[in-house]
Amino acid sequence: GGTGVFIDEQAGDFPLAVGGESWTLGLDSLLLGESLWLRGEYASSSFDADGIGFGNPSGDDDAHRLVLQLSSGGVMRIPALDQWSLGFERQVVGAQFYSIGNLLLPNDLALDQVHGLALWHGFELQARWLDQHTDVDDAPLTPRIDSEQRHVSLSFTPQIADPESSAWKWLGVPTFRIGRETTQNVQVASDAALMGHDIDNRQRSLSFGVDAA
Repeated sequence: GGTGVFIDEQAGDFPLAVGGESWTLGLDSLLLGESLWLRGEYASSSFDADGIGFGNPSGDDDAHRLVLQLSSGGVMRIPALDQWSLGFERQVVGAQFYSIGNLLLPNDLALDQVHGLALWHGFELQARWLDQHTDVDDAPLTPRIDSEQRHVSLSFTPQIADPESSAWKWLGVPTFRIGRETTQNVQVASDAALMGHDIDNRQRSLSFGVDAA
């Protein structure tokens, strides 16, 4: 299947009017008994971001996105697991691309993401790795920031035969959670001088929790 969207030129309010036009094409496909999901998107825009009739002319740019996901069901089965999924996403958004439908969406960004999920007898394991960077056109006067994020979490929900009996009816069935996440941002020294400050940093977090439902 597929979808297509075209939004004609739109302008803002006086005194500063910004606007342009864009179009989007998306294609979806389910294969292997709906175990494999493929999605591709391509969008293009022509947008005047600094004011129509002022400054620079409209900038033409594009964006694309590819999603691939394998999941349990269909012909893809792993007998040892109750449910599982594994996905990959690649997205590149040009520096001058603007989504007319949502001007707050970030541009000048390229990212790769891998995520996975596995469920087995009340245990749920989730993991995600994301790598992204700015300055997709390698512009000499635009600083580049490389970011990496890693996340892993594990939860356990006891398999209660009759959750409406005994104390479970009043307390709820508990779910125990633990998670770890790290985020790192890196900028080369020459770009830090161009930007005026260095944003290199690393953050680590560890979380624990208990829910009842």
